[in-house]
Amino acid sequence: MNQIPPTKAPFVLSTPDLAPDPIGDDIDVYLPDGDWQVPAVVYVHGMPYPSEWPGPRVWPVYLGYGRATAERGAAGVVFTHSSGDEPDYDASAAKLDAVIDAVREHPRVDGDRLSLWHFSGGGPLSADYLREPPPWLRCLALTYPMLDDVRGFGIPQRMRPIDAIAHAGRLPVVLSNAGREREDLAEAVTRFRAAASNADANLTVIEVPDGQHGFDFADHTQQSRQAVTQALDTVLGHLRQGS
Repeated sequence: MNQIPPTKAPFVLSTPDLAPDPIGDDIDVYLPDGDWQVPAVVYVHGMPYPSEWPGPRVWPVYLGYGRATAERGAAGVVFTHSSGDEPDYDASAAKLDAVIDAVREHPRVDGDRLSLWHFSGGGPLSADYLREPPPWLRCLALTYPMLDDVRGFGIPQRMRPIDAIAHAGRLPVVLSNAGREREDLAEAVTRFRAAASNADANLTVIEVPDGQHGFDFADHTQQSRQAVTQALDTVLGHLRQGS
């Protein structure tokens, strides 16, 4: 297993060295060239992480996603919603709501075309949006996500995607599934997929058979690169439908 922490490990895709257009001090928006409005992807990092680490907004993996999104003609939004070893899901959810409001008001962003993309312990922050998808939400993505309170973090019942997926309707949901996922997370993913099937949810699964948790920075393989590229293309395809 790759031991380089995500604070230093490079993203699996090569991306242009774009500087962000910041909103305040804590939101970075990576934009394509031009002056017209574009759809946006808001990246929701995982948690918890060691308190001595810098915030995920500056981790290479999230910078990479933001820049890869801009390279493909949409806005990639990176921010930090938590800090320290103890997750505060209510505070993180409030931060995400505020970030979405700010991004939708950005002059280069089409506020009616957003996707949310959740990673790891950021998965529970998807539940509110799965349960009641707002009209501006065109797609929701999950990558090696935590989908239930499998680690005793005290995740509120309303923030458990495994229950919320039954109410997602036809919202496109894109799940990137690591084949070498941690056992407790993998078991919850299996139950989530069953719940999605029972609800006839609009779920697309991208399998990464040899991928570990964090494959997008830990596994520099062709399989990982293909999975990340497929996920990006799928999400952006949904964002552009009907445009």
